[in-house]
Amino acid sequence: MRTEKIPIAVGSVPTMTYEETRNQLRSVGRRWTGQGVAMELGCWLGSTSIALLEGLVEVGYDYPFWAFDKWVTTKAQVIKAEKQGVKIREKEDLRLRYQRNVGRVYPNVETIQGMIPDTLKQFPVQPIEICVFDAPKIDPTYGNTARLLIPMFIPEVTIWCQLDYFFYTRKAGSVRVETLTPLRFMDKYKEYFELVWEYPSVPEGGAFFKYIKKIPEDALDSK
Repeated sequence: MRTEKIPIAVGSVPTMTYEETRNQLRSVGRRWTGQGVAMELGCWLGSTSIALLEGLVEVGYDYPFWAFDKWVTTKAQVIKAEKQGVKIREKEDLRLRYQRNVGRVYPNVETIQGMIPDTLKQFPVQPIEICVFDAPKIDPTYGNTARLLIPMFIPEVTIWCQLDYFFYTRKAGSVRVETLTPLRFMDKYKEYFELVWEYPSVPEGGAFFKYIKKIPEDALDSK
């Protein structure tokens, strides 16, 4: 049940997600098994990274946390932050702000700034146990990013947290069709994933999936 009318800042950190989603990210972090790294694509100022890391720290997470974002403020972000009592400037580089915010919880964070999926070239091939998608919402970015990372997912272990999964509900026309990309992708590969949590009450609500069996390489490469 929705308990907030708008996302509320976490301390001095503005957020675009609801408390329900952040609580679930903490829960995902607490179930980390030590078999792979955690990462987030689209971090803004770190409210969701903080929530996930709070859970990870509780269970002794000791790998780098990989964070990917452009970290360049848009006009829309200025407005969202201001509504939550935080002032940022348009076109401000937010990477240092993110590092300060998240560093209070966990210091070992690799921040990769730029456009995905190009920046994933800096991510070494390794098992991924928790993957948070926020920035990737439409193709070709969503599909290309997923196809790069899923081969590193661990069957029966990896949790894929897709924030803004229901973003399409606030759109219309061709934009609505574009923002249905995550749902179409998950339907295509539904036999390989299991839905473990969803929050469909708001457009910013997420859906989290467990990777249950390996997708054949030839199936994943097909678009």
